Amino acid sequence: MQNDPSLKVSLFNSRTLTSSDLPSIERCFRFLFYAAVVLLWGASVLNGTIKALLVAAWVGHLENGIPLKTAYTGLFLLDYPLSVLVAFFFHGTSGRDEGYSIFLFDLYITLQLGYLWLYAESIRPGKKPIWVQNPIYIALLWQACGGAVAMPLYFGVYTSWASRIKPAQIMDIHKARALPVTFALGAVAPMLFLMAPTWLGPEVRSPTTQQLIIAVFQPSPILASLLTSLVSRASAYLSGAQNITPKIESHDNEASSWIQRAYLIGAAASIVGHFYVLTRIFIAVDSNFVNTTRMYLPFPISGPAHVTDVLARGSFLFLKWDNIILGLANLTWALVLLGRTPTIGIILAFAMWSIALGPGTVVTIVLYLRESRLPRAKDEIEKGE
Repeated sequence: MQNDPSLKVSLFNSRTLTSSDLPSIERCFRFLFYAAVVLLWGASVLNGTIKALLVAAWVGHLENGIPLKTAYTGLFLLDYPLSVLVAFFFHGTSGRDEGYSIFLFDLYITLQLGYLWLYAESIRPGKKPIWVQNPIYIALLWQACGGAVAMPLYFGVYTSWASRIKPAQIMDIHKARALPVTFALGAVAPMLFLMAPTWLGPEVRSPTTQQLIIAVFQPSPILASLLTSLVSRASAYLSGAQNITPKIESHDNEASSWIQRAYLIGAAASIVGHFYVLTRIFIAVDSNFVNTTRMYLPFPISGPAHVTDVLARGSFLFLKWDNIILGLANLTWALVLLGRTPTIGIILAFAMWSIALGPGTVVTIVLYLRESRLPRAKDEIEKGE
């Protein structure tokens, strides 16, 4: 039987994405969303993680006898779900399991880059869907349900919107200036403070202190949104502007340059963080706890080896699937941003660069390259003048 030449073309020769490809792309993101619901939440129900979380938040202690702080605001309707999240993240952020903490730090690097991506897209000119216009909703969703649940939803909505209205370069210089500050102070700094026991050791904080920090970290998307608003207004005030909408000159777009600087900062931070993770894996003293197989492969359904606590096993497994599906969603979105169909060569290149530099780095570099190639929104500029 002769080989089908069209198959060779589709596998080895990339072509520009067209409107006819949109349904397939949206189905891909929907599939990843459904897979996340089943593999993250379905497995957590089957292996007892959900039950262990609910019980721990109700009785006020974890399975290993560590007290669990359950009072934060004095309101049960807020404190109980917050206690569930604290119980979920305690084992991965406390530094007690070196491999788990290093893995979670690596995952958080990608998640925190999401602030940079989403807030940049939210300030582009033109009318946008609510999920694109207000990234705080997606950010709060990934805090509560996992990035693998939230990001495919966002990417699907974004792809549908971008196919109808071609995104343009960012023109608001004040909001563009706010983006590096939002990323540094609203995303990176809270994450580094949260994950400090990963490099300082578990003894640096008491369980109660770490739990309080986890609780404070959960509404960090609100901090990011507040910083964006405050810094953009401060920029407008210091520039002597009369309002937030700036006048855009006809020469090079300075706002776009600020966005690209933010992407470079994000990519550099991601590379440094990912290299730190790889170094810790290579120099680990106890390879039974710190190795790529135990840290990244999601088997068996009960959770990773050398963990007896149901809650610790289940949360670790949940986050492994979160990492895998989030990585696939990110790289699919990167292809959409490039406007190219996937080929074996592109997929292998993305996979290798993701392993070497981190999947978040690859997407951020794609966004950096794309920014200068986007058209200028001339109509929006004229409205702002």
